[in-house]
Amino acid sequence: MNNGFIEELRERSERQAAYTAEPIGEHTAEFGVGPRKRVVYLTPADLEQARSWEAQGFIEALRTPTPRWSSLRPRRRRRFWPTRWRAWGA
Repeated sequence: MNNGFIEELRERSERQAAYTAEPIGEHTAEFGVGPRKRVVYLTPADLEQARSWEAQGFIEALRTPTPRWSSLRPRRRRRFWPTRWRAWGA
């Protein structure tokens, strides 16, 4: 089955990057996430991807239950936010 919802999930998963709160291993490239530009560390390759996503308008970061974030356009994040909290049981 392939519909708009599944397609959006697939695209969002393609715009995910693992991050760390401190420079660890290959995660040495600083990147500012969110409105306050909180610094997280990405691999240099993921940093290039993250900058590319921002240039395409995916400027909102959405944390996942694992130490990853997904890049969204602002209007998608507003729509997705309530669903996320229900799914996480918050």
